[in-house]
Amino acid sequence: MPPQGRPTSSHSSRPMSSHSSSGSHGGMHHSSPSHHGGFHHSPPPHHGGFHHSPPPPHHYGHRPPRPYHSSGGYHGPNDYRYGGNSCLGGCITLFSILALLVFIVLAVRWAMHRNDSKPDQQPASGYSQSIEQHDPIYVTALGRDVEWSKKYNCYYDKETDCYFFLNTKMNPEIWQYWYEGTSNNYGKYGWMEWDPRENKWFVQTGNKKWEVLPEDQIQPHFWHFD
Repeated sequence: MPPQGRPTSSHSSRPMSSHSSSGSHGGMHHSSPSHHGGFHHSPPPHHGGFHHSPPPPHHYGHRPPRPYHSSGGYHGPNDYRYGGNSCLGGCITLFSILALLVFIVLAVRWAMHRNDSKPDQQPASGYSQSIEQHDPIYVTALGRDVEWSKKYNCYYDKETDCYFFLNTKMNPEIWQYWYEGTSNNYGKYGWMEWDPRENKWFVQTGNKKWEVLPEDQIQPHFWHFD
């Protein structure tokens, strides 16, 4: 019979050493590009020692034309009375605000539609009945219903001498099994799990410690949920 306490760990929740990989990735160091050419350009020498200064400004009594500043005149492209960039910037800001509001409304409607169309979460392996209510459960591998054992707080199949339950405290949820004649070889541990990825049985051998079940301990009547 299984121990009173349930396992507080799972093979599927621990890191798998077989999935890890090692090795360094490249040791290349990119050196900065070297300077091409070693020519240094010195300023041209003065010829004859003469220093040419810029020509003096012309003072012939002519002043550059001044911008037109009469009342109601045009002061340039940024004049607020003319419109210019101020009007364009205001239009861009208004358009950005409207676009943001439309995006928020669409995002909220999409989220509401997603929540409405999301199906209710079902227990693992596609079973529709409530595991927490401990209703009889149909086991496809056995072709029959299996009753809940109040004494051991799990399901129990007498013909295969198997105790099992859905451990909902693990992430993801997982079925755990106790097979008499095999599990009790591990003392207060011995709960087993089926790993469909590796197609192997795992057994708990210690606190949060799981190992592959040896082939010579696997019995023909062992079954598991898909």
